[in-house]
Amino acid sequence: MADTKISALTALTAAAAADVLPIVDTSATATKKMTIENMFKNIPVSVGVNEGTPLAKLHVVRDAVNHSTQSSLAPIFVEDDNRPGIFFSGNLNNIGIIQFGDNSSINAGEIFYAHSDDKFSFRCAGTVQATVAQAINGSLKRWTAKTANYTSVAGDRLLADTATSGAFTITLPSAPAVGDEIHILDSAANFDNANLTVARNGKKIQGATADLTITTENTGIGLVFMSDTYGWRILVDAYGVDPTEL
Repeated sequence: MADTKISALTALTAAAAADVLPIVDTSATATKKMTIENMFKNIPVSVGVNEGTPLAKLHVVRDAVNHSTQSSLAPIFVEDDNRPGIFFSGNLNNIGIIQFGDNSSINAGEIFYAHSDDKFSFRCAGTVQATVAQAINGSLKRWTAKTANYTSVAGDRLLADTATSGAFTITLPSAPAVGDEIHILDSAANFDNANLTVARNGKKIQGATADLTITTENTGIGLVFMSDTYGWRILVDAYGVDPTEL
């Protein structure tokens, strides 16, 4: 070792936990050894990435801005002048999760993103509490025209046109969360001539285990999911239509 330049040594391609590194103990003026495992498991100080004086246990800096000393209240601090953030990436149609746990549950709270249908959900102990499947910032999802069979998703606002291609079916989501809404409007004033069927997809509608057939023209309704016990509840959006007339 003493007769070989460091640059001439063979490169280590895969370190094992028990591999040894030499380290100088300045207090004892002696060279000692440390294993790879202990080096990374027992770091006694905060670590800074592009930061000489880390303000948290892990302080990652893209631009040296030092925004806040309050970062010492959190174990991880990420800062940048333009786009501070954390990026999660996976294979096509994977899921992304941020979990909040405690000493009794690793998933006491979750922010859950399903790439396959571009849907966010907020969960407690694995149970969906709310779903975001529409534009954020308070705006509603745009109305979209439908002229043929369609399986809806939470937040849909559908302009159902049965005049163009005749009667068809809108199928409700198979696994709705409490508070999910679907809105449907007779865009061609033709539900009396060509009916629209709302298929319940395993959940009740107005407490009944039957699909809903809308036969009144100019009807505009909303459906809000309550629970498996009560199913979808109907609210009337337009024209003062009584649900008993549907």
